[in-house]
Amino acid sequence: MSVTYFQREVWAKKIQDALEMKCRLIHNCTRDYEGDCEYAKTVRILGVGDPSVSGYHGTVDYENMSDTAQWLPIDFAEYFAFKVDDIDKAQSQPGLPEKYQQKSSSRLAQRRDINIGRLVAGKCISTMKEETATYGKTSDSDIKLYKDYFIQKTDSEGNTTYKRVSKPLKANIANYYEITSGEYKDGAKNSNTASGKTQTAIKTAIDNGFVALNLRNCEDGINMEIDPQTYMDFRNNLIELSTNNPEMIRQGKVGMYNNAPVTMSNAIYTDDSYKYCMLRTKSAIAFAGQINKVESMRLEGSFSDGIRGLDTYGMNIISQDELQVVKIPV
Repeated sequence: MSVTYFQREVWAKKIQDALEMKCRLIHNCTRDYEGDCEYAKTVRILGVGDPSVSGYHGTVDYENMSDTAQWLPIDFAEYFAFKVDDIDKAQSQPGLPEKYQQKSSSRLAQRRDINIGRLVAGKCISTMKEETATYGKTSDSDIKLYKDYFIQKTDSEGNTTYKRVSKPLKANIANYYEITSGEYKDGAKNSNTASGKTQTAIKTAIDNGFVALNLRNCEDGINMEIDPQTYMDFRNNLIELSTNNPEMIRQGKVGMYNNAPVTMSNAIYTDDSYKYCMLRTKSAIAFAGQINKVESMRLEGSFSDGIRGLDTYGMNIISQDELQVVKIPV
């Protein structure tokens, strides 16, 4: 609020929430490796090696057990920070700062879902790798939800850095930069593409995706994740859920197809050509993270309290055989 003239205002007793994206893709990731996650640390994921099967001809040869290992780096670090002026605190409805903090934490969680969508498309870059990426002026004429935009800053010594724009605006897009190349995380290696946007073409592509998973011995525990437009085009093929389970509704479950729960999400990665819908088990993508710092402090030189929160997390595809991307033309 503006306090230029120190006018007292009457604040509404009810706090009106803005609509926000619900976190859904994260529910279909394995969280088995989650623990105390700190920036620039890693989680080592162990697996069992592949034993040999030999023909028996009177003797038995024994082999040593073997294992495999993958690394899950905790290489994302994102934060929120806002201040509460004493005059605002005195005149506002009690609970407003707490509600703003709650929504700020929700925004951190949404970034996790967005990056899961980017990960399967091979377009996910961690905050750690943003520093070494190559940037260029964006040629976009409108804000695209699947992109991050940055502003360029140059210090007194001529050093150039790039800071992500938290709320990009179309009016300012001429001043924005975007990443043109960088060290992206490995995306899905198995995919197939629908021949068109019709219900028949989408159904054929999804069926082919299930067949590909089945041929890789992935038959149970498959989840299907689609964007809202694909859901509208495909919904006549879905079987309605036989329950009004609030938890399933909260996670965006909109039906069943081929014995797989179907989740609708706005975080499905979409570029100028395709929507990257997914078929996967919960073991395909590993996620580990926690919002590990939420703190308040008195800001020096002002009658204000500062509130900030830090989220550190990591994600990787750890079982490519259990993930199939179905690309739907936009």
